Amino acid sequence: MKSGWIIENHRDMQDLGVSESIFNVANGYVGVRGNFEEGYEGDEPTVRGTYINAFYDITPILYGESAYGFPDTQQKLVNVMDVQDVTIHIGEEKFSLFTGTVVSGRRYLDMREGKYVRHVHWISPQGKEAEISFTRMASLTTLELFTIDIEVTRINCQDEVTITSGVNGDVSNYTNSKDPRVASGHAKLLDMKNIEVFDETSLQIVLETNTSKLQVAATTVHQTTPVVNGELIKGEKSVMVRYAFPAGKDIVQFTKFNVFTDTRRHEDPAAHGRELMALVLTQGIQAAYTAQEVYLQHFWEIANIEIQGDEVLEQGLRYNLYQLLQSVGKDKYSNIAAKGLSGEGYEGHYFWDTEIYILPFFILCQPELAKQLLRYRYTILGEAKKRALELGHKKGAAYAWRTITGEECSGYFPAGTAQYHINGDIAYTYIQYYLATGDKDFIAEFGAEVVFETARTWMELGHYHEGLFKIDDVTGPDEYTAIVNNNYYTNVLAKYNLEWAASWYKQLAETHPAAWEALCSRMGLTADEITAFEEAAAKMYLPFDEKLNIHAQDDSFLAKKVWGFENTPEEKHPLLLHYHPLHI
Repeated sequence: MKSGWIIENHRDMQDLGVSESIFNVANGYVGVRGNFEEGYEGDEPTVRGTYINAFYDITPILYGESAYGFPDTQQKLVNVMDVQDVTIHIGEEKFSLFTGTVVSGRRYLDMREGKYVRHVHWISPQGKEAEISFTRMASLTTLELFTIDIEVTRINCQDEVTITSGVNGDVSNYTNSKDPRVASGHAKLLDMKNIEVFDETSLQIVLETNTSKLQVAATTVHQTTPVVNGELIKGEKSVMVRYAFPAGKDIVQFTKFNVFTDTRRHEDPAAHGRELMALVLTQGIQAAYTAQEVYLQHFWEIANIEIQGDEVLEQGLRYNLYQLLQSVGKDKYSNIAAKGLSGEGYEGHYFWDTEIYILPFFILCQPELAKQLLRYRYTILGEAKKRALELGHKKGAAYAWRTITGEECSGYFPAGTAQYHINGDIAYTYIQYYLATGDKDFIAEFGAEVVFETARTWMELGHYHEGLFKIDDVTGPDEYTAIVNNNYYTNVLAKYNLEWAASWYKQLAETHPAAWEALCSRMGLTADEITAFEEAAAKMYLPFDEKLNIHAQDDSFLAKKVWGFENTPEEKHPLLLHYHPLHI
């Protein structure tokens, strides 16, 4: 197998946090950071995390000074129960990369097979030698399934091998008061709902969020070769099962099946978790591996990029494509968080990045997934319409700058709510999907409604001045240059949105007259309003500097003082962590 399909790391213990992100395994529904099953020693800066896309709690947003329309709460991605815990003893000695001698160590992500593997050749402090491999997978065909597969080979000893597996419900979210990209409070978001032990191999923990009252269940089953009985140790918020494999030279195999179910997708997470686990066990781990490889074979047949003469770049591009596949939500409840499912940065919120940077790939390579992402935006259209009214519009939609369920989660409006271009980003991507697929039924089903509602907002946000349609007091993609007049990017998107709203209005009347009539009636959309769309689009003001022969970012941008990057020391980067927004 070409190394271009493998992302690997040899015994690098210097930056465990970064490696945990790089080696996360996810499938768009569940994501698990690349922590060591056996844990660490000392005070290594790591984040032990497991996340379910769009599974959230509600936390307050606190202001020193508030104002009308500022959001009071936000949704926050929850770090759910930890199913990673597995400790291994050879005789009386615990396996750890921080003790004894690591003869060789390798961990890698196989992007063709969809598995993360860690292989260690280890000699204990007392000289007992063993090879231990860990294989992880987040299934792309059974999205609720996460597995850990372990093999222990005793080399120079025949000592008893003990494997202790745990599921811990006493978990917290990561916080950092010095980084605005991560919340500084609200770490404890889950309450224990139920712990149930079915037998010496099977257990289930159910947790509930404090405020949103969403539930998540983790159903865990262990399988061993040779078959040995497990010893249960049940705690108040956790369960451990200990398996003692007799002395000998046999290779020890241990598989931990974990099924995650939540109330956003499953009416009864506990019951559905047990049912789904039963189906998984009838297939077995090898069947799950085969299904993963087949899924990825089809994916790479379309998505693969080959670059002759630059394998490093080729590998990097493949890794990015693989992370998109791991991160993308695959149902109407979820989207793509800023950090995917690799961590808690930006509280798991969805931004405009989905539409402009990510959706074009899925539109061309996996249009069925792209349509799910577009459908997600439609499911939160009601919240966008509420937000428009809250912002002073009489009609239309104002999509939240950052959100999970549709409500605005940005407490800093100059770099959040004022970025009205997210409306245009969403409309643009709806149009791109149509242009790529020719799916006219999509327009009638839900596409047109989103494009019409976003177009309406531009009409109230903008105004005519000296015969041109202008849009004042918005923030473009450059968040440091906030609240400006006529941001070029915003105005171009608004023009495009308005033009296509008018086009789809006429097209829908011809191709789906019944749907067109019903939609116009429900929205109160008229031909006069469409004419107004066309006129505003035709007269949209697009800033242009005649002297430099370029489109200016906004009315004032080219007159601003230039930042002295050559005199900005490296320790002052990133700028947002070292300078006040007004200074930037």
